[in-house]
Amino acid sequence: MPPPRPAVLAGIDVAGTRKVPVAEVIAVAGLELGQPADMQDEAFHERLEQAGDRLRAKFGFAFVEVSPINYFAGPEAGKTYVTIDLVDVGDEARLRFKPDPTGKSEDPTGLIAAFDAYNERAWKLLRAGELKKTGQCKGGFHCALGFGHPDLEPREDRFITDVPKHFATLRTALVSDSDGKHRATAAYLLAYGTDRDEVMAALLPAIRDSSSVVRNNVMRVLLMLQQKAPADVLPLEPFLEAMSFPLTSDRNKAAFALHELVKRNPDRYRTRVIEAIGDQLVTMTGMTQPNNRDPAVMILEVLSGEKHGNDPAAWRAWVDGQRAAMKKAGTKANAKKAKRAH
Repeated sequence: MPPPRPAVLAGIDVAGTRKVPVAEVIAVAGLELGQPADMQDEAFHERLEQAGDRLRAKFGFAFVEVSPINYFAGPEAGKTYVTIDLVDVGDEARLRFKPDPTGKSEDPTGLIAAFDAYNERAWKLLRAGELKKTGQCKGGFHCALGFGHPDLEPREDRFITDVPKHFATLRTALVSDSDGKHRATAAYLLAYGTDRDEVMAALLPAIRDSSSVVRNNVMRVLLMLQQKAPADVLPLEPFLEAMSFPLTSDRNKAAFALHELVKRNPDRYRTRVIEAIGDQLVTMTGMTQPNNRDPAVMILEVLSGEKHGNDPAAWRAWVDGQRAAMKKAGTKANAKKAKRAH
């Protein structure tokens, strides 16, 4: 592989505030496009922390998180994007998650430790350029980095064999273990359950876990579970709700899961999606961060049958047009009901 490109800051997005203009948030944060943005550089992370501190001091937000995502492969290689996630005072309902669990779960036959060891090794191989192909898995409803390396391939057999035997224990770990890392790993392991409905039932309540890592893993598994299903299996509402969660990682997974649902039957979901998150999807189409912008564009393209790319003005016109048509249809329906009542 060619040597990695020096990472630079390629985009800054702002999400979640209705009170402070985006340009003002970015100005106070003090981050500049083109500056070095290596995820392994402590100085970069210090600049992000300082940006968050300035925003808290200036505006008194209920929540501030400055989140970087770096791409080291494909057309985005060498680019780092930062999303400034905010929650306004008065909008704290977006931060209401389940209480932190207080239990200590078992680690059946060391499955959690084994998966953590696999995951750590897989990331090292990927960063070193030795994991040439990702997404190669023999089993499970979820596959991310996969097992496409001689050092990783034999490890999956254990998960395929042992997870179904200890599914109930892992399900308990997901909801009760005080260690968020254990809960997050349990979510990935549960994907090796053999029954789709059981896996889905185990994971859905954890969409509102207090840990953003757990929420990320849970929605990621559910997304891939839907991808592999022959029909709609996921409920719509939990993912519409997750679009209001505070972090870019929440919106990213929720949006991709919603796309999996709406692309199968856009007529079934169009009205509800536009009502619930139409404005948010329009805003997201103008973001620089690919993994927030792209799923929003994909959802709107499926619902509309049109192609406007990352053009928020065009998507705004379409969403507003749909809402006007929905309002008109509702008025006619109400008039018919009133006529029948008389």
